Amino acid sequence: MTIILRTLGLSAALSIMFVSASGVRQQPAEAGAAMTDTVAANDSADYNVMELDDVVVTASKPLIQTEADRLVYNMDEDPASGTNNVLDMMRKVPMLSVDGEDNIKLKSEENYKIYLNGKPDPTLASNYKEVLRGMPASMVHKIEVITEPGAKYDAEGLGGIINIVTVQTTRLEGYILNLSLYGGNNSLSESAYGTAKLNRVTLSLNYSHTNQFAPASTSGQVVEYTDESSPFAQYLKTARGKSHGQNNWGSLQMSWEPDTLNLYTVAASLYGYTGKSTGVTDVSFITRNPAAFTSGYTLNQSGVNDYVGASAEANWQHNFTSPEHNIVLSYKYNYGHQNGDAHTIYSDLQGFAATDFPTLYRNVKYPTHEHTVQADYTHPFGKRHTLEVGGKFILRNNYGRVSEYALMDDDWLMQPDKESDMKQFQDVGSLYASYIGKFGKFMTKAGVRYEYTHMGTRFHTPGHTDFTSNFSDPVPSLLLTYKLTDASQIRASYKMQISRPSVYQLDPTVDNTNPISISYGNPELSSSRTNNFALSYSNYAGVFGGEAGVGYARYSDMIANYSFTDEEGIINTTYGNIGSADALNLNLYLNARPCSGLTLNANGSAFYRIYKAPFIDLNSHGWGGYFALSAEYDLPKSWSVGAWGGMSYSGVYMQYSGGHSGWYGVSVDKKLIDDRLTLSLSANDFLKSHYSYNRTSEAPGYRLTSEGRYPQWSVRLGVSYRLGSLSASVRRTAKSVSNDDLSSGGASSSGK
Repeated sequence: MTIILRTLGLSAALSIMFVSASGVRQQPAEAGAAMTDTVAANDSADYNVMELDDVVVTASKPLIQTEADRLVYNMDEDPASGTNNVLDMMRKVPMLSVDGEDNIKLKSEENYKIYLNGKPDPTLASNYKEVLRGMPASMVHKIEVITEPGAKYDAEGLGGIINIVTVQTTRLEGYILNLSLYGGNNSLSESAYGTAKLNRVTLSLNYSHTNQFAPASTSGQVVEYTDESSPFAQYLKTARGKSHGQNNWGSLQMSWEPDTLNLYTVAASLYGYTGKSTGVTDVSFITRNPAAFTSGYTLNQSGVNDYVGASAEANWQHNFTSPEHNIVLSYKYNYGHQNGDAHTIYSDLQGFAATDFPTLYRNVKYPTHEHTVQADYTHPFGKRHTLEVGGKFILRNNYGRVSEYALMDDDWLMQPDKESDMKQFQDVGSLYASYIGKFGKFMTKAGVRYEYTHMGTRFHTPGHTDFTSNFSDPVPSLLLTYKLTDASQIRASYKMQISRPSVYQLDPTVDNTNPISISYGNPELSSSRTNNFALSYSNYAGVFGGEAGVGYARYSDMIANYSFTDEEGIINTTYGNIGSADALNLNLYLNARPCSGLTLNANGSAFYRIYKAPFIDLNSHGWGGYFALSAEYDLPKSWSVGAWGGMSYSGVYMQYSGGHSGWYGVSVDKKLIDDRLTLSLSANDFLKSHYSYNRTSEAPGYRLTSEGRYPQWSVRLGVSYRLGSLSASVRRTAKSVSNDDLSSGGASSSGK
């Protein structure tokens, strides 16, 4: 850059750039032109000319951004993304928490949806822990926390939507290929992504593979029977086990833009998971009559669980007078197949006959098929008003097949009372209308969605009753924002959500692998409903920024699992629309950049829940919450370091109270070869080798205490290299298929 100083009068003509924490702000073009004219008019004057080296001013995006209905965490601005997986990075995202068992919560809620590139992915519906552990954070561009989904989204996902946007959305030009490898004490992962553009066709490919392995874990349960009529006084169980799993995930996206008015896109994804586990469980019973008589046995178990998920979709977008005025037609197909095989061998029987505990083989299959057609129309009226209307139809078929065999006299005999073959169908038709208005500093978004559901179950095995249900649900929503400044706003919202039962909650097949504790679904479940109110304030201007909010939710006809003991002292666990809940949530996020290169974050939530379930004579309440801190610092010569930590208390639930958990970690990154090569090292929970938990639940007839211990620490070393350059990404239509109407999504109560 050339700087010209006039010696006479010591005046200067400088082009100034102001760099703030939120990016780069250039001086207006008129001012620059005026200075150029001034210099030109004085060409005859006496100048000293100094030639300096080029100065590069880099404008970085802020780590956190807010929009009217969402918060954005720019993953590519976080140096820790070089070695961590996506599940690790979610601990640092505002309004999200990840406990010691890797269960994700959004604003303390477990009912939400996880999207991949703006759409639900079948691989995340029931296996989000495995998928996110196997997805390197370097493949993710940003994570969006959508707290106000609005009427155009399905009426499900009580706490909101977590949208993971992968790197193919980055604007590049030509081609790019990124290769990564990272490994540590409990996993080894390889990944690759590439994007290329040829004329009007753009193609993006992603692939990752993760091999997971971990040392053995231990767990235990103590059941104290409070019902004096129970034949048992106590039930004791200790278990030791280990597992090993592999994840493979790939996706393809392609777009074709023949002209400025039309855009065609296709996309496909494939996910596969295979997990193997072995374990030994010791079981003891202490009877009440005769007093203190102890019996028991040992279970030697091994199993294989496989899951395959695939999706394919096609979209067409037609623009009218402007890109904002468009119509989008979409079709999507989702397929999933979960298969589980388990072998159980009983040994060391005390007080039991060998014929009562034969060797067992159990197979579970859950294939699913889903077809969706959707139409969305967006029409702006001037600069202030926008109307969105659309409709969707989902044809969904889920199948559940359970078979069990017992080894009798060297022959495998099917157990008819353990067999189940069912088909669940769910047809959902919906229409929505949404209005967006902008009036100066005010913005309003109001909408209503109507959904009609025809669902039921057909059984192909005797002993079960078919059923059919119909639901008609109008679902309103309202969002109001007031923009105080360019970086601060106040937001108030109301939304209604519904939650429908899933196939595993409806399946009445009895799982009695543990004869003292059995579980089964309830085919008579109906949908539950929630009314949510929220108020928040955000300000990300200057050195310090953040967001604070308060929310209230009223749950009715809750679908919850509950337990009870029968006349034989056996613990039964099933599902039911058994109660209601009131929840008050307080959320706080703070961000600071006190000096160049240093970013500090604090993220916390506190909640108070009140549960009422007259059906099981339950009335419980209590506080819970979490708090997390993180720091990142960019050092000279392309070095960066980071540290994070936090703790949580899961609070009170329907029939149990959770325990405490904590986490912490550090990372260091180094960029080489014009930032194309990145070396990363990170360590998590390295001061203790295992994580321990303890929780207690009470139900009519018993009190249960559970505890466990499993490995938690990890050390990872990673390397990634970028080839080529690119500036045209895969185009996406303005709307696409997003099915988010099931309660078995990203965070079910079972923690899948």
